[in-house]
Amino acid sequence: MNTNSNNERREFPALRAVALATLAMPFLYLIYINFIYKGVPAPELQGLEVQTPPPFETYEKLIPILTKATIDSPGYNSFFNLGLTMYQAQKFEECIPMFKKALEYDSNKALAWNNLAAAYGSLNMYKEEIDACEKALAIDPNLTLAKNNMAWAKSQLKK
Repeated sequence: MNTNSNNERREFPALRAVALATLAMPFLYLIYINFIYKGVPAPELQGLEVQTPPPFETYEKLIPILTKATIDSPGYNSFFNLGLTMYQAQKFEECIPMFKKALEYDSNKALAWNNLAAAYGSLNMYKEEIDACEKALAIDPNLTLAKNNMAWAKSQLKK
């Protein structure tokens, strides 16, 4: 029963942020292909129709909303999604602490280690990228994203 005499609508900023982020998620995965795979085809992506991802400004608009949602409801998913959105907005230095914070909540998430690796790689921090990839692969030895990122980082160290 609604006890609010004014029948005002109650706002749920965290739910709104999740809804907005959910709208962007199909594009986030496709951007993984562009940034993390670095053009290396993976068997599970064959036949996937690649759409044009939204501009980086779209992700920048999500950052304040997800930041507020993370403050209101901190946890692995909050920090992970905020880090991922910052990454997509090309805010690589800013996303690293978000992935690290997500990993403080749950260090057994291979995808978070991989995303941390990708952020390091975007900053040409290849040794750190390799370390994070090794942690991802220790959790999930079949994670193609981490295998590709590690191969990329090792190739860059050889240059």
